[in-house]
Amino acid sequence: AGGNGGIHIQTAIAQALQWEDDLVLSEDRGELASLKANRGRSTDDIDGNGNDHGLLQVNETNHNLAHQVTSCLIDQADMLEEYFSIRIERTNPVDDTEDDKKPSPDISNNSENTLDAVLTGLPVLLDGHCPQPHGLPIFLLRLATQVDWSEELPCFHGICKELANYYAMLPNEADDLNANLASTDPSLHFQPW
Repeated sequence: AGGNGGIHIQTAIAQALQWEDDLVLSEDRGELASLKANRGRSTDDIDGNGNDHGLLQVNETNHNLAHQVTSCLIDQADMLEEYFSIRIERTNPVDDTEDDKKPSPDISNNSENTLDAVLTGLPVLLDGHCPQPHGLPIFLLRLATQVDWSEELPCFHGICKELANYYAMLPNEADDLNANLASTDPSLHFQPW
């Protein structure tokens, strides 16, 4: 599983959380332009193995939150795939046999512990439309934290709402919007204010 590529969920979420923290700190120190200039990363940098490709150093709080979010999504992975075509694969599945009685690590005290979960599929809601990559980590975070997983109807409603918010997200740059519009109709061109 996970051999087809995909996005390492825990790494993507941890990076998004750390970016937000760094952004707030940079604004407070007046270093915002420098941080934005050095950003230049996307979810494409986070491969299915969670390999570090020049990513931000993530603090323990953000790492633990990303771990909890990933754990929630793993717990719901079968339902997400069956009903919503959101495919989450374990790259290193847990062996539940009686022969393997290793104690599980204490995640609260082990900042090196990562869950090997890879997002390998999203639903096709509209032919030709791809959701924005920059919104993926926040989509995954909100999917785990804003959905009421305890009851069926609110759960399905929450997942649909988060999918709608993610797929309705516009590109974050005018150039990205122009590229998307030109791919559908070359006569369309977005002019920023």
